[in-house]
Parts: sequence; C-alpha cells; structure tokens
Amino acid sequence: MKMDLQTGENKTIKSSVTQFAIFGDKIIGCVTYPTPVGAAKYSDCFVIDFDGNVIKTWREEHWIDSLSENNGYYYFVEKHDETLDGNWGSFIMKKPLNGDETVRLASGAGINILNDWIYFESDDGICKMKTDGSSLTKLSNGLCTRFSIVGDWIFYQGPDNTSFKIKTDGTNKQQLP
Repeated sequence: MKMDLQTGENKTIKSSVTQFAIFGDKIIGCVTYPTPVGAAKYSDCFVIDFDGNVIKTWREEHWIDSLSENNGYYYFVEKHDETLDGNWGSFIMKKPLNGDETVRLASGAGINILNDWIYFESDDGICKMKTDGSSLTKLSNGLCTRFSIVGDWIFYQGPDNTSFKIKTDGTNKQQLP
C-alpha cells in the first residue's frame, strides 16, 4: 500500500508481498508462491520507487527471505527445497542492481549488512563476511534464533530465549539480564 500524504488516499502498489525492505528511495520486495506438495516454491522479486514505478523485476526459483541492498548489489537469503536440486538449506545470494547473474556467497540466514560486511546466522552461531564473500569469520558459538545490530554491538537470542550481546568484531560477549 502507498498513502498520498497530502490527500490521505491509499493506493495498492503490489499485493501478496511476502518480504520487503526500504533502501533509500527504493522498495525491494518478493512475492513467494507455494506449489503443490513435493515441489519447490519460487519468488517473483521487484524493485519499485515510492510512486510505484517498476525499476526491476526477476524470478528466483526458490523462497526468498532477508532482503538487503549495498553498493550496487541486492543481497538475499534463498531457501532451497531438496526436491528441486538436491540442496537443502539457506544460502546468502548476491545480485547486481543492473545485471542478472546471481552468485551464491555462503550458507546462512538472517542477513544484516553494515560497512561492507554481511552479518548472518549460520548453523552454529553468528558469522560475518565481506560483501564479496571473502573474510568469513565466526563471531559466536551456538544457535541464534534472531539478531540485530546497533552501533558496533550485535544483540541476539539463543534457542533457550537467553539474550546476549557481542561486539561486531566477535569480542566482549555478554549475557543480558
């Protein structure tokens, strides 16, 4: 939905959006479609401006999650169903704003981008890597169910709902009350 702030009129831009994020003067979103049992999902992705004008569209053959943008690239998590290609799991993907080639950077989920670093959830902790996929570094051990970055701190929750904070360089881990 879009609201004209002067008239208060609501206008539909795109319906059934399952993921979206606002970056600068753009909205990046995806509509994910389930298919019959045993088949994979696919996602129609789009970039629009605040007036609803389409800038780019593309289709990914998997479920898309955690959208982001940084320095001329879209980043997202692609969730695979093993029935499609034998690969099961979540993968961090990179796609140029003005291109079509999608590159798989690493396995992971829940991305946040800060200062050309991608922070993400791995199978056994929080990790970071440069936006080109280099310098992969594990920051914490143990499953993380969600996290947020504030300044140079990562705040996260473990599977037993215990909350922690750790510096973005992986130091000074502290359990929160």
